[in-house]
Amino acid sequence: MIYVVCGPTASGKTSLAHWIFDHLDNFPIILNADAYQIYKGLDILSAKVSKGSKYYKHYKMIDIVDVDECFSVYQYQKMARSIIDDAIKNNKDVIVVGGTGLYIRALFYDYEFYEHEKTIDLSEYEKFSNAELYELLQQLDYDESLKMHPNNRKRVIRTLALIREMKMSKTEYVGKQEHKIIYDDVQFICLNPNRILLYFKINDRVDEMINCGLINEIDNLRKTHNFSLTSINAIGVKETLQFLDNNITMEELKETIKQKTRRYAKRQITFFKHQLPCIMYNDISEFKKSFINSKKGVKK
Repeated sequence: MIYVVCGPTASGKTSLAHWIFDHLDNFPIILNADAYQIYKGLDILSAKVSKGSKYYKHYKMIDIVDVDECFSVYQYQKMARSIIDDAIKNNKDVIVVGGTGLYIRALFYDYEFYEHEKTIDLSEYEKFSNAELYELLQQLDYDESLKMHPNNRKRVIRTLALIREMKMSKTEYVGKQEHKIIYDDVQFICLNPNRILLYFKINDRVDEMINCGLINEIDNLRKTHNFSLTSINAIGVKETLQFLDNNITMEELKETIKQKTRRYAKRQITFFKHQLPCIMYNDISEFKKSFINSKKGVKK
């Protein structure tokens, strides 16, 4: 059985995942689906399980890359699917836990990501204006062009390069995928607390992060690493770097992280409601009652 525990940040996903772990017989694998818990050193920022926790040794896809490395959805999909496949062969349950919706979709649906994106030469597009590039994209893939702004040069160029390499439009490429779940016995569990309560929890978490040493964590990392294009997008990294460079105050740091996290949580809820076949639960206790009543996997 594969249990997918998702939901917005600060909703209690980790606590629920650990509770499920304790109520299964075969020491299941806990598979991280948070885009920033993969990074070594982003412990406080990503609310990562402590290395001293009894659960840590059962985690996969956590602390696997340095913050100066880029990490793609394609890489996550390939590595995480291998872990699930091995677990299935060994008759082990899997608990997937995290709030990165795209990772979860990529893991369980038949999405195919283009493997050789990093090898594409983009230099030939430098001589074209934004308008010329966008016009070319409209000719090659009109439907895809509608998904982006004509002046989003980087995205337009990347799409044009992919079209050339794939020898078909991106619309055709995606259209060949059925977007069906590729694994059997998957239960999608989404924690969706009361919005006001959730926002209080987010605010408290940010305060706790600061009190527990977030600033020192980011400061220490920047002394030894350059943040990659993916790791720097974690909410709190850029803001803390601004604070360390004396560009914002402590109060501005806290309020900015809280505001961005609340907005992100709202987007997460929307994604999980519409992009995954989740059973929604208002709180952890509601799921626990359902789980125990089902008698599935409960220790005797």
